[in-house]
Amino acid sequence: MEARILAAVFASIMALAVGINGGGLNQADVQGIDSQHKNVLRGIFPKSIDIFSMLSNRPEPQKSVSIDVTAEGEETLKFSKASVTPENMTSYSSEQFSITSDSAVTVTGFDGKMVFDTNSTDVKGRASGYVSSGVNSSRNFRFETELGSERIEVHDVRRLKVDFSGVSGEVETDSSTSSINDSSLKVNSFSGNITVYPSDNRYVFEGVIDELNAGSLRVKASED
Repeated sequence: MEARILAAVFASIMALAVGINGGGLNQADVQGIDSQHKNVLRGIFPKSIDIFSMLSNRPEPQKSVSIDVTAEGEETLKFSKASVTPENMTSYSSEQFSITSDSAVTVTGFDGKMVFDTNSTDVKGRASGYVSSGVNSSRNFRFETELGSERIEVHDVRRLKVDFSGVSGEVETDSSTSSINDSSLKVNSFSGNITVYPSDNRYVFEGVIDELNAGSLRVKASED
């Protein structure tokens, strides 16, 4: 490894150590670590540890939940190392290369954001691999496109922040089912799977949360 890269990685590790031990590391510090050094650091920590979400002050979700809501308009979600499968996307082309598949392509290790609207879904980010025709391939590439899929599945979501406005639907836990109507939906940390139906503005979350707030409804893992 080149000396300058090694020095930068060492500085990143020191910054992570400060954050883990209660120092002053914040969201901007984490975002300031570039993708090359992030990949090196991910190789140091086990895959089960999402070190960057930990340092962004998003706690480990523990409470099982099912959320099925319809939003009023455009919503944005930002993912880290998620797997994205847009229905009927059997090919993808970029300046680097092209993908073709007998079935829907799954993009793996996706870091970026997706802006969902009734007409289309705008995707901007990078990925570390893909699955086409059942074959898993590793390759770093830019994944930027506009999807017209009616159904988009996002799996392996980790410590996602959700901040929606004007949603209606249901929130189900192991002990209760609650309805929400024209309310904001805020989740500080969600891990699990999400299915989005863009044309209907519908979002289905299946997984675990740390804390959820929607109008008068409050669900918190630590209050079990």
